[in-house]
Order: sequence, then C-alpha cells, then structure tokens
Amino acid sequence: MRLIRGTKEGRTTSLQWPSASGSTGPLYQNQFDAMGRVSAMVDSSTGYTQATATYGVANELLGLTYFGITESRSFNSRLHMTEQSISGLMDLHYNYPTGPIMGRLRPLPTALRAKR
Repeated sequence: MRLIRGTKEGRTTSLQWPSASGSTGPLYQNQFDAMGRVSAMVDSSTGYTQATATYGVANELLGLTYFGITESRSFNSRLHMTEQSISGLMDLHYNYPTGPIMGRLRPLPTALRAKR
C-alpha cells in the first residue's frame, strides 16, 4: 500500500494497493463523516463502496463492513468492548472483573468464547 493523498489534518484521503503482478492496483478513496472519522472506502474506478464504519456517541467503533463481511462490536457502560462478532464466523466475548482490578480483561480462557 502506498499513500497517495492526505490532508493538512493528517487524514489519509486515498490509497492505492499494488496488484499481484506488481503493477498499479485499485485506487481507494476514503470518505469522512461530520466528526472527521473514516466512514467509507470507495473504489474510485468502479464507484463501489468497499468498506464502511459506524461509530457510537463516544467515538467507539460499533461496526465495520468490508469486502462483504460485517463485523459488529458491543461495549459496556465504561466503554470496554464486551463483544466482537462476524455473523457465522466469529463471536468473541470479553469479560471484565469487578473490584480492585476493574477494567482489566480476565485471563484468556475465561475471557474469550469463540464460535466453532
């Protein structure tokens, strides 16, 4: 990947991937929402939206759709991610203990449950 264009604020507005043969690949344009967050990535040659992102009120990333896959994320009241899932492929749950070590993930065997 190589950066093609950016803004003074440091936003990447477009990027281009090399193709498998080493020649120039597709050029993707990033779109931004009113808060300046990346909201979509569009293939400039086809106009097809390759990826989208949705955010919560605290800028937490709630969902991603990319190349036909939809990923969703859930958060608790402290904005700790509690679930990350891709329908039919992955369903991860994150558990956080209460008490003196509040905010840390539990050890992996009890913190993550993946679908099989």
